[in-house]
Amino acid sequence: MIMTKQKLKKIAKTALSAAEEVLLTLWETYDDACFARCHPYLAMRVGAKEGRDIIAESEFYRKEREKRQAVRRLKQMKFLKERKEGNRIEYELSVNGRLAALETIMRCTRSFLPDGEYCLVVFDFPEAARRSRQSFRRLLRRAGFERLQLSVWQTKKDVLREAREMVVLLKVGKWVSVYRGRLN
Repeated sequence: MIMTKQKLKKIAKTALSAAEEVLLTLWETYDDACFARCHPYLAMRVGAKEGRDIIAESEFYRKEREKRQAVRRLKQMKFLKERKEGNRIEYELSVNGRLAALETIMRCTRSFLPDGEYCLVVFDFPEAARRSRQSFRRLLRRAGFERLQLSVWQTKKDVLREAREMVVLLKVGKWVSVYRGRLN
């Protein structure tokens, strides 16, 4: 981040001393030289200040392109539903999209339960629902749960709400229970 005279004046809301003016001028010169070293062609063509603006603008458009590509991929994976309302296009998560989002939230959460407490998922699928049981186990593993027993899975993460929501979305509430408890 470049520190300009305007930014420093805005922060301090006072006039700069002569020493501060010299320091800022030296800093800006040093910063311009660093830019010119990294982007010599751009600095030579338009100067360091305009070059920074060009790079920031191209970075903005690159990020926007990545967002559009991500939306296209999510639509192809059927994680997003598109709805047109007048001139606007609105997106909402499908059931599979919500499941993927919940799985990501559970896997990436940094919120842990107090010592000795766990989020437990206990299930008992009938034999006729073997595929559902296997898929559910894979989902729990990907979400960061560890197997305690075949039908009992645990995690130290505070994901009780997300796990319960996942059970509701999958419509397996009659076979699955989610608890927060202590293990001895």
